[in-house]
Amino acid sequence: MAAVALSFSLGILLAEAFREYAFGGILAAGFLLAAASGLALHRNLPGRALALGLAAVAAAGFLAAAARRDGVPRAHLRHALARGEFPLDEPSAFDACVADDGRIRGGESVHTLRLLARRRGEGWTACRGMGILRVALPGAQGEGGRTPLLARGDRVRGWGVWRRPRNFENPGSEDRVARLARRGVWIVGRTKSTRLLETEPGGCSGPVTGLAVRARTRVQNAFRPLADRGNRVEAAILASLTIGDYSGLTAPVSEAFRNSGTLHVLVVSGLHVAWIAGVLLCLARRARLPERLRYLTAGMAILAYTVIVGFQASITRCFWVFALYLLGRMLFRHADSVNLLFAAALILLAANPGWLFEIGFQLSFLSVLAIVMTASPLIEGCWNPVCAPARHAGEADRLFLRPGRWHRLGRRLRFGLELTAEAMADRVSPGAARAFQWACRRAADAVAAAGSLVLLSLAVELWIGLLLAHSYNRISWIGPLANVVMVPLSSLTLAAGLGAALAPGGPGAALVPIAGKCATLLLACARGAAAIPGAWQRCPTPPAAWVWGSIGLLFLWSFLRWRRRWVPAALVAAALLVPATASTSLVQSTLDRLRPRAALAGRGAGRDPAPVLGFTFLDVGEGDAIVIRFPDGGLWLLDAGGLVLPPAEEESGEGFDIGEAVVSRFLWHRWMLRPERVLLSHADMDHAGGIPAVLSNFAVREFGCAPAREDARILARILETAERKGIPVTRVGRGAVLDRGPVRIRVLHPGREGAPTSANDRSLVIRFAFRRFSALLTGDLEKRGEEELLAHGFRLESPLLKVAHHGSRSATSEAFLESSAPRWAVISAGSRNPFGHPSAEVSGRLRDHNVRTFVTADLGAVTFETDGVRYAISSHLRGLLERGTL
Repeated sequence: MAAVALSFSLGILLAEAFREYAFGGILAAGFLLAAASGLALHRNLPGRALALGLAAVAAAGFLAAAARRDGVPRAHLRHALARGEFPLDEPSAFDACVADDGRIRGGESVHTLRLLARRRGEGWTACRGMGILRVALPGAQGEGGRTPLLARGDRVRGWGVWRRPRNFENPGSEDRVARLARRGVWIVGRTKSTRLLETEPGGCSGPVTGLAVRARTRVQNAFRPLADRGNRVEAAILASLTIGDYSGLTAPVSEAFRNSGTLHVLVVSGLHVAWIAGVLLCLARRARLPERLRYLTAGMAILAYTVIVGFQASITRCFWVFALYLLGRMLFRHADSVNLLFAAALILLAANPGWLFEIGFQLSFLSVLAIVMTASPLIEGCWNPVCAPARHAGEADRLFLRPGRWHRLGRRLRFGLELTAEAMADRVSPGAARAFQWACRRAADAVAAAGSLVLLSLAVELWIGLLLAHSYNRISWIGPLANVVMVPLSSLTLAAGLGAALAPGGPGAALVPIAGKCATLLLACARGAAAIPGAWQRCPTPPAAWVWGSIGLLFLWSFLRWRRRWVPAALVAAALLVPATASTSLVQSTLDRLRPRAALAGRGAGRDPAPVLGFTFLDVGEGDAIVIRFPDGGLWLLDAGGLVLPPAEEESGEGFDIGEAVVSRFLWHRWMLRPERVLLSHADMDHAGGIPAVLSNFAVREFGCAPAREDARILARILETAERKGIPVTRVGRGAVLDRGPVRIRVLHPGREGAPTSANDRSLVIRFAFRRFSALLTGDLEKRGEEELLAHGFRLESPLLKVAHHGSRSATSEAFLESSAPRWAVISAGSRNPFGHPSAEVSGRLRDHNVRTFVTADLGAVTFETDGVRYAISSHLRGLLERGTL
């Protein structure tokens, strides 16, 4: 079964790689391969039959993925988008069903909708597909105490402005559009008033979905008294544990569990299935139900629970594994864990091939594989033989005589305990000896359970540690130990939460405070574990080939049952240590020698490359973030902001931090881990919003900013973060000299004198000069600031200009362009931004001055590299754009 599931997955991967294909040809090839496999089997050629059969399965995987991706019915939203028939960026009417519970983010109610129809002319046209809608709520912008406007199963008609989701096009950035597409979401929209919506409560609920919605509502209402008493965090944790409702989890809560390596306890997964199934089977056994009826009852209960949770990847995987296991037991067949897992994977991927690329799906299956293929053999072959004899110390009828090193060690341990008990009986009393043996048995039980949990957690960390580092740039070292406490405690919290939700009347109400206390303790343990120095760390992004090569090595070694299992474990652990130690001088100096050099004009393959000064203007939407790489390898960052994307596009619902998800991801992807200086041009959110995350994630040596009002909220957050991290803060202004090696750096603006001006006109203006090259970075400087700058008579002439204020017409005047005389200009602006940046006036002035302009909204991240004589300009989306000699 493993080979079949892996072959099917290979077909899905091939479909992702090849966008042009002949569907009929591959279908015919699959049938021919299947027929050839049957013929080979008939001729008693099992090896050939297996190879041909797996090739046919791979063809089936290719066809399944291609059909789901490219097989678009005429009534589907994608078909209308492709033909330009669906109105974007303008109000349009829609008819839809609400597909989730919704959440409150930033004073808006955010919901996933399953579209049914759209208004076209005077009538309605069928339109199937998913979209995410934000509805502006009246009143304050806070989230506390507010409930989403719509409920799962409601039908809603109204008006909204829709657009396609967009990626941040930088190296290392997540493909957010593909992630949303795998969820079936193709558009995101906003309705500016609740009066533009007409809602029919429960209008889309069928008999089954209606029951599921009522069950979820019952559970949510059961925990509402906690929220009403101010314990919203505890209520959110209980909702997450019991029904997979993660909308109420705040970013700090998720961060605490993530840093402690225990976020999995909040996800509805195998722990829940095992706990519920165990309770039901125990009750059924006490009721003396027939074995098959017991299994059938437990299976139906797990199916009902899966429907209530909403068929999330983790619970769906557990349901199919458990269903296949029960089916095997009902047919009196032995159930192999690995085969069950891969059979469940095959069923899920056949239903939705896109799940193969979902990080939740990957982590879910790899965690179970780690338990089945690595932890279980270790526990059964090594740990249990050591602990089992001690668990029966003093019981003469329980003997352990199996051969093997670990069994001998267990017998010696039991022998020592029994000798100690005999000596105690002689010197103290037989009762004391019996009490000692009883204590030893209980202690051995506890040690066996704790050790098993540690081994389980270590095995899972070994298998998924690199994948977590690749996806989340985080390594939790405390996780294996924290899980020893957190897993039993989360089971207790789950039991109390389900009891509070299911028990009627008084008993249920009495259990709510107990469940709340358990949730409080669970959160306290997560925060305590995460607060231990060195418990976790951020890390650079390991290459995907490195990650999947390590996982493949572990799987192959375990699947083939090769000896010396410590060999792949040691290799993978060493691979995990590389990103963990990447910030050290040794690793960074090695990386500097291995980094690819700029494709400068006239550079020969055999020539010793000259040191390069590089500027990367990141695509952060409507904002600025510039990464500056010096010839000696030094790293600066100027600004780290961008107007926040609508939180509707975040599946977790925790909001969106440009500094974390875009700027830090770029630095981690490039393994740039030690910024010497972070500069802030001015304290506007579109420039400063991501700096707190950057200061928190990296070992920044110094933070610098222009003189600014201390009451700027974002600046206060930045200064607080810098103080917490022990980062020195300097104020830089006109006349400051920041030379770095051969690069001359002058701060030209602002000064401390003069009348108060706007925040934009107090932007830092910095000029970099390196041999024949110079660059002028202007922040959001507007015309008044330009006039002041020109009045001081500074030399502004620079081949490279960062256009001020995202190309706004309030900046980049004729006089300023005459003085700076740029050859190239970079505009950092968001796609379809509401401000019309870059403005037609500024674009026209740049054209009139024969300036070649690069806009991040069109090209993604733009990089300019030069050795002071030659240069190369490239973008993330289009590669090399220009190169030559200055």
